[in-house]
Amino acid sequence: MKLCKLIILFTLMIMSRQHANANSIAAGDFYYEWQSDSTYRFFLKLYIDCSGNSEPASVPMCLQNPCNSSLNFSTTLSKYSGPGSISISCSKVKTICDSPASNIPGYREWIYTATVTFPAQCNAWRIFAYAPSRNNSINISNPTSGSFYTEISFNNTGSLQGNSSVHFNDKPVYYAGRFMPFGTIPGITNTDGDSITVELVRPQTGVSSCSGVPTNVVYVTTSPAIALPSNPFQTNNSFTLNDSGIVTFNGTALGKNTACFKIKEYRNNTLIGYTMREAQYYVMQPYRLSPTATSTANILGCIGKPFDLVFTARNDPNTNLVMHTDSLPTGAFISYYGQHSDSVSAILSYTPQPGDGPVKVFVVTAIDSTCYPPGIIPYYPISNYVPIAGPMIASDDTTICLGDTVSLWAQYGEYHYQWQLLSGSGNNDGCWNCAALSVFLNTTSTYIVTSTGDTCGTNYVDTVTVQVRTSNQHPTISVAAYPDSVISFGQQVMFIATTTNCLQSRYQWQVNGVDIPGETSDTLLTTKLLDADIVSCRLLCADTCPQPRYSTSAGIQMSVGIKSILKNAEGHFHVYPNPNNGNFTIAGNVNSSFAALEIFNTLDRSVYKNTFTTSNNSLNLVLDLNLTPGLYLLRINGQTQTFVVTSGK
Repeated sequence: MKLCKLIILFTLMIMSRQHANANSIAAGDFYYEWQSDSTYRFFLKLYIDCSGNSEPASVPMCLQNPCNSSLNFSTTLSKYSGPGSISISCSKVKTICDSPASNIPGYREWIYTATVTFPAQCNAWRIFAYAPSRNNSINISNPTSGSFYTEISFNNTGSLQGNSSVHFNDKPVYYAGRFMPFGTIPGITNTDGDSITVELVRPQTGVSSCSGVPTNVVYVTTSPAIALPSNPFQTNNSFTLNDSGIVTFNGTALGKNTACFKIKEYRNNTLIGYTMREAQYYVMQPYRLSPTATSTANILGCIGKPFDLVFTARNDPNTNLVMHTDSLPTGAFISYYGQHSDSVSAILSYTPQPGDGPVKVFVVTAIDSTCYPPGIIPYYPISNYVPIAGPMIASDDTTICLGDTVSLWAQYGEYHYQWQLLSGSGNNDGCWNCAALSVFLNTTSTYIVTSTGDTCGTNYVDTVTVQVRTSNQHPTISVAAYPDSVISFGQQVMFIATTTNCLQSRYQWQVNGVDIPGETSDTLLTTKLLDADIVSCRLLCADTCPQPRYSTSAGIQMSVGIKSILKNAEGHFHVYPNPNNGNFTIAGNVNSSFAALEIFNTLDRSVYKNTFTTSNNSLNLVLDLNLTPGLYLLRINGQTQTFVVTSGK
């Protein structure tokens, strides 16, 4: 009886563990191959996390035809092969797939396939597969509660009926060391020779039937934030991807991370379909014995003169260091010493060639291949930047305007420079023995610069002439206000700028010396002025060497409101009788064939407005208005007068 209870308890523990780890899919590749006529074979490669559930026995595949939805159908992707093993960088390090006692995560590959004959042609077949569920990826919120989803866009019309999709040659599960540069070149098979691009997209989930609609996964909240394309998981925005699918990054957070790629296929610059790949990047803490790495310093390369660079790396005893370089410049030679020991070195010999420079970069990598768990092989690039002493290059001759400053410069040579004034005169605000010299000139001047040194034994000399152009062109700017600088609150006024001696004028209007955003034409139209505001316009003359290049008009001070209008009242017409009871005569010269007449009360509100025709620019008009007692302002064509109403009618 006790034995029976133990067996039941053990079984429940196993079932509980399986439920707690109700996740398995880490990554997947989905692609197809044309067989004949309208028949295609589809492949789905699933990469199963050995710490989760077992692989699915089969996977549903849905085929939807947006050209004719009545032709939608489904089938099953059946298990074709597996399990395939996934090796870590150090093959002798065992994963949890190989040994239950291991704490190194592991994956197995399972391949599913289905052969399908399509009932019709369509330029946008949508084929998708789904399966429960993802493993515990740390960059996705609640990853194990959502389904795995992948899809293909498919065009089988016309000549495209015989097309096969592209597919990758590597397995999309990778091991990377934390804070270590990582890179992968997956390699892509493209049997039809089409153009492809690879882009990063958000993984999708939420589908459990052929009628389901996929939704984007929700990323976890981190800092810096997870965002495509530079930070699909915690890489401190170091993630890069090119059109060939090459990925580089520097992982900063330990754990499993999911990234999804869409591989688009183009023919004759037209998109003909895409496939999807979901990859997992497991960032682990590598075993590090950081070596002491050095390289020869303070080398100056001379054209035609050979030099040697010595690279060294030392680590703890019993470590296994190896040095190598991915590429050498043409004509370079390298020799390695002490390989597979705790102290290695390399001597690189090179003779600079014409066209080298200004800096030649040499990189040798030290690799710790001791293969300690967790099996991530640390490597340490050792870089040496060698300046190459080529012919010195100096500033071109140039022309400046009187009053301008110009920076002269020199590059290359032996990097030791000396400037001298050869002719002319000017103020020099700079370092006479530096690569750059800042000069302020009143007359045309010529400078000589020399680069000297003992390393290459060559002196380089060049001259720079700066012509100073003077000008009698003196731009001016003035502004005028219409209808007047005396206005009521909210009244529209137009300002017009007039320039002289400038063909290429650039304007900036200002109120009280502050730029008005966007007002850069020769006119300003506004209703927003306040009493005592000063309106002006700044001119930038873009002609050649005007004197001055910038100038600002005199400001117009505005009188805004009834009090300012009363203060400035000076019309050439009269109102009588004054005071009156609202019945009065207006007579006088208004200097126009028409009279735009408006009456305001002391609250600056218009109480009467009309337009009349004049006789010989003169007005003789009788008005009989129902006005309340008080002070009023009468304006005609910008001229103003006041009158008083003493009693109403």
